Amino acid sequence: MQSRIADPRHNIPETYWAQVEGEPSAEQLQRLWNGVQLKDEPTLLALARFIDAP
Repeated sequence: MQSRIADPRHNIPETYWAQVEGEPSAEQLQRLWNGVQLKDEPTLLALARFIDAP
């Protein structure tokens, strides 16, 4: 099941929670929305938003 979810051919949306120090600026969030360049390849577009702390 995990390999199917992780395989980009299946185009299954993934959700990640990230804890960061400080508050990201609108510009930093915009970079995530547009996709960022990693070592190998660019990421896909991402919806980034603030959520309440758990």
